[in-house]
Amino acid sequence: MKFILNVRKVEERDLNSRTPFLPDGEEYEMYLNAFHNELSGISIFSKVVRSGSSFEIETAQPTDEEKLRELLKPILQATVENLRFVSLVAS
Repeated sequence: MKFILNVRKVEERDLNSRTPFLPDGEEYEMYLNAFHNELSGISIFSKVVRSGSSFEIETAQPTDEEKLRELLKPILQATVENLRFVSLVAS
């Protein structure tokens, strides 16, 4: 199955106790690359292609959106200081 995962930069409206400062805008590309590497290391993903802030994910076995969200949750929580989840849709 194929999915599209969209993320975005942390913005001023996202600031809170866990993210007290805006990340350096010049480092956003580095955060996206690191996130791509994390996604690529997930065993059920047969393919992960990055296009800007979107990631096309292809799974090696059938899965649904809910299972994929649960699988992605720890990675998204670990990157919350630099990236924000926007959407996950089957394509």
